[in-house]
Amino acid sequence: EDGIRDVERSRGLGDVYKRQVEYCYIGTDPTGEGVISIPNAPAYFNNDAYGNTEMDGIYIRDSTNNTIAHNLVSGNGYTSSDWDWRGGRGIVISRSPTAPSIDGNNLIEDNYVGVNRLGTDAIHLPISPTPFQPGNVWEGILVYGSIDNNTLRNNLVSGNGWWGIFVYSSDNNTIEGNLIGTQADGSSPLPGGCGNGAHGIIIGTDDWNNPVYAASDSNIVDGNTIAYNGCIFDGSHPYGYDFTDGIFVSGESINNEIKNNEIFSNKGHGIHLYGLYQSGGTYYVPRDNTIEGNYIYSNEGDGIYFEGGSGAEITGNWIKGNYIGLDSGGNPAGNSGNGVSLIYSDNNTIGTNGDGTNDPQEGNVISHNQGNGIYLSYSNNNWIAGNKIGTDIGGTSDLGNGNRGVALTHSDGNTIGTNGDGVSDSEEGNLISGNDGEGIWLDLSNNNWIAGNKIGTDIGGTSSLGNLYGIHLYESDDNLIGTNGDGVSDSEEGNLISGNSLDGIFIETRSDNDVIAGNKIGVDSTGSPLGNGRNGILIGSETESLRIGSDNYDPSESNVIAYNNGDGIALGDFPVDPRLVTCLLYTSDAADELDGVDLGG
Repeated sequence: EDGIRDVERSRGLGDVYKRQVEYCYIGTDPTGEGVISIPNAPAYFNNDAYGNTEMDGIYIRDSTNNTIAHNLVSGNGYTSSDWDWRGGRGIVISRSPTAPSIDGNNLIEDNYVGVNRLGTDAIHLPISPTPFQPGNVWEGILVYGSIDNNTLRNNLVSGNGWWGIFVYSSDNNTIEGNLIGTQADGSSPLPGGCGNGAHGIIIGTDDWNNPVYAASDSNIVDGNTIAYNGCIFDGSHPYGYDFTDGIFVSGESINNEIKNNEIFSNKGHGIHLYGLYQSGGTYYVPRDNTIEGNYIYSNEGDGIYFEGGSGAEITGNWIKGNYIGLDSGGNPAGNSGNGVSLIYSDNNTIGTNGDGTNDPQEGNVISHNQGNGIYLSYSNNNWIAGNKIGTDIGGTSDLGNGNRGVALTHSDGNTIGTNGDGVSDSEEGNLISGNDGEGIWLDLSNNNWIAGNKIGTDIGGTSSLGNLYGIHLYESDDNLIGTNGDGVSDSEEGNLISGNSLDGIFIETRSDNDVIAGNKIGVDSTGSPLGNGRNGILIGSETESLRIGSDNYDPSESNVIAYNNGDGIALGDFPVDPRLVTCLLYTSDAADELDGVDLGG
């Protein structure tokens, strides 16, 4: 059974609280280096039993104000040879999720969970044929049910078969300063490279059958190191995954704070927010969570990944002040996928909220990832503001993402840059430079606003850190690139689009009713030459009702298009119906060779 079991009001004992469990070896042999095998185990153990069998190392239920500290809790649980897993968590704090909430106020501190006494390797259960032999068979630490306000601090939680730490239907817990997946030095992987078998931390559940009980709200995950989690298995047994995350948040989990963590080298995404579907058509999605000040790098998926569904969009979350693709020293260490991905996710903020408080500190640095810096798919009304995407922290060196800086597909009504409301608008533009693909790419995406960004330059706007194209639209309608000319912050809304390898702006096939107004294309921030490698603006086939400049003689809507190495504006050989209104055009010094406007064939 359990190693230590503390159950309030059990067997007529009355209230049980304020117990201390300290400096114990629970589940290991006396050396703290191995497990105790149980010979001649009962038949239902199938003769494979170790540590504390079937149940857990330490189990607390409906009991409050306890301290679990300085223990070694490893080697618990058992399995049969046919993968009939039973029990085996390191430490459990529990209450029925349907019971009224109580404040647990339990402290779990300075324990080693899943590893040997030195914290250099997992306690190996001699289980065959798996290549990973877990320190505890299931979770390292589980907080389950409506027992709230517990603290998990400065524990080493590594080498466990499932999740490192699992918070299920429990609120207002603090998870801080833990090492999850590493050795005791906080940087080295366990031998074999496997931290915990699945997610490092899970808030909510991955149980599709019980999402109504999955919500875990207002938890704080602060200052942890979460690395090397997720093991590759042969697919024949039920624990562990081929693709697992540093932090996984699911169900209707709201108002959680994930901040100041170092999240690296996990097998899946760094941070993953995931919506759950219950039969009958009800979705439960995370919302109103804050992801702040984390270093997220070298993960095998995306840095941050939001995964909603049609009609179940993940909403209201704020990603701010993170370093995504850089390590804690600011060195390039990209994630294998995108820096940030939003799938079916609406009304989220990536970067500053522009309220005039700490706005410069709220932008993210999203660089050197192998995919896109930011990717939106079927995601609407999000705001991307004040970020550096493709550069170093200072915004002066090229650390471009492997594909596009910002990529939208089937995503409408998003704002990339300033919202032009007259508050902190100068802080809301993004620096989008150095990326191997386009700075900004819109695919089948409508009614988006791109305003106040530097695209292809350094932070000062005077040197080139070019993308392939500055901005590229494909079959995308009713988008605004630059100012809306409403008289509020118009001068802050124009983009600086210069120094890119090909065209500053490419409006491709069947993109209609787009507006390009108030931008500087081919000059630096002072007006000096900093041309794009080809045309200032290239207009492709079957594009109709494109406006470049003002339709009411508003000087704030005029574009400066100068010093580009091709044409200022080039129209292709296909049907085009542009309205070129009050464009302020300059050509390069080779004016006798290049045209301000080339109408093509």
